[in-house]
Amino acid sequence: MDFTHLLDKIRDVHQEALRIASTTEQNGRVIKQEKHCDQCESEDWIQKLRREGGEWTDKPLVVLSLFDGIGGVWVALDRLGIPFIGYSCEVKQEAIKVVKHRYGKVRHLGDIMSLDKDDIQEKVDLVIGGFPCQDLSSMGHKMGLHGSRSRLFFEMLRIIKVFKPTWFLAENVASMSWVDRQEISKHLNTTPIEIDAEEITPNRRRRIYWSNIPYPKRMPRIRDHKSTSLQSVLQNATALDKKIGCILSANAPTGKVRLELVKDNITNKLRNLNVLEIELALGYPTGYTKLNHSCNKTSSSSSDRRSSSSSEVTATTITRIVGGRVLRSRKSVQVSQTSVQETRLVKSTHMAGGLKRSERWHLLGNTFSVPVICYLLSPLLNREVRTVPRPICLPENITENECSAMDIGEIWALYNSLERPNWYAVIANRSGDRFSDVQIQAGQRRPPVSIEVTFMEMAPAYAAREPDKWNTNGGTGLFHLRKVIDSQTSWVMFSHRVTSFIKFGEDYFIYPCKDEVWAIYDTASNRCDMLVYLTTSSIDKKKAKEGKPGKECFSARCRILQRTEPEFYRLLDEEIEFTDLSVFSFRAPFHYKNESNLFRVELTRRQRDQGSTSGRRSNKRRKRNSDLESEEEEEIEEVEAEEEAEGTDSDAVVIEADD
Repeated sequence: MDFTHLLDKIRDVHQEALRIASTTEQNGRVIKQEKHCDQCESEDWIQKLRREGGEWTDKPLVVLSLFDGIGGVWVALDRLGIPFIGYSCEVKQEAIKVVKHRYGKVRHLGDIMSLDKDDIQEKVDLVIGGFPCQDLSSMGHKMGLHGSRSRLFFEMLRIIKVFKPTWFLAENVASMSWVDRQEISKHLNTTPIEIDAEEITPNRRRRIYWSNIPYPKRMPRIRDHKSTSLQSVLQNATALDKKIGCILSANAPTGKVRLELVKDNITNKLRNLNVLEIELALGYPTGYTKLNHSCNKTSSSSSDRRSSSSSEVTATTITRIVGGRVLRSRKSVQVSQTSVQETRLVKSTHMAGGLKRSERWHLLGNTFSVPVICYLLSPLLNREVRTVPRPICLPENITENECSAMDIGEIWALYNSLERPNWYAVIANRSGDRFSDVQIQAGQRRPPVSIEVTFMEMAPAYAAREPDKWNTNGGTGLFHLRKVIDSQTSWVMFSHRVTSFIKFGEDYFIYPCKDEVWAIYDTASNRCDMLVYLTTSSIDKKKAKEGKPGKECFSARCRILQRTEPEFYRLLDEEIEFTDLSVFSFRAPFHYKNESNLFRVELTRRQRDQGSTSGRRSNKRRKRNSDLESEEEEEIEEVEAEEEAEGTDSDAVVIEADD
């Protein structure tokens, strides 16, 4: 009998089995490697930064935390492994209690208004703080940086001037107007970065940060990872959304602005997030705001109830947990004297730590997102960054009455009719709005803006290449100051403050400077199709004064910006060189988005117009809570008033019978 054919079959099957086994092993290695990389990129990204930076061998950082709140910066420094000597400025007693409980060595200095050089004897390395946002937020009265609360920014400016730290980090809401952002950037002399916490945490929290610490080049790509999902912070519950909205003091369970609901796995019903879950979402250890001292007092009359002969215990809201189900009743409960002695009356869990749940939520709504602060401070782990810090250059005048968005004599760019910000004007006078001496009361309409300017005209030699001197394609060259004063009544017309120029008497030579973004004009297509970021820039001042196009000895090395989506551009690594000044059409205002090579660029006046209508949409935004950014005190006060009037479950009594 011939077995050759059968042996060939067996051999083929064996070979196929070996091939399948080999493929399975390779796939397994790939999956394991991907899983390992995914884990390193997600859960251990802070540990990875610590490994790359090496063990901290320098002396502890001396850190001054302004508007310290519950001490988010101390948690961030701990997670980064950076030792510190801490000083805190805070006025809210509840927040001070939390920091004293968690970080007992931090020294508390009280109100920032009274802080002076003598309060800290050692050299301060870092000043950090998120100054009040109520006047800046899209949800507030929009009184701006000079409003009654947000003007504390100028105290932060004073502190930086007084203590001369090596580094600073300032934070506020991303929904502020562009002119407030411009003013803050002007006073701090740095370009801000906008970060949404949802990139590395379970909650949305758009904030703008200003710092002389180099912004990290790359953000961990973990936005959709399970470790940054809402589900990752829930306790016995199922998330119905991947992320939650911005955590505010006003969206406590009793507030009018609600976060997304989750499904409770025990009761199988929808519920609000609890304080412990909010702590985790913001990057704090669970129970961080829960103080450990006991709080046995149930109410002002609970002791009287125990000793009284009356058998009635009255509670506005009574919560009972029976078999895992939560039952609520709003009527009085009759309990015999014997039953009172055998019944354990305690506050609901939010009072067991000494702070009400509403107080803890209020503190959390006003705090930092800890992982974001870790991300921004992480470059300090690099010894080279610590060795050669960027100098802090503040304006000579830093008091509020000497500071403004637009100072007389400054040059500002305005948008021309082609939507290009290359009409230039010198500020001659300004009144109204933040420049007015009139005290604006909350809720009143702000006065109209009136800004008097003197426009510039291109010198004839440079205007010769332009089809129309008032609709110019180019924004560089020699400009003459006109004698006529014009008036502007809208912020929207202004694009940015011009800082790269040479002044010759009444003439100004404007040119692209280092660390600016400019649009390149293509004469062939008659369009500005390319944006570049200047890494170097040089010009011969003497030859520039002569006003001869092409003879200025201009040279610049630039990196191209690649559009990723509308308004967003990524910085490419390749550099190109330009020696022709005429190809630069206009400077494009920008700020960093998430990382140091991702820019958000504002090209046109139309974007300003769209931004000015954001207030009209605020009510819709409040309802859906998709991108809210304010610690609006008025709304918080309404919530607390309702709690006191109605006896909500922030003052509830839980009655549990002992077995």
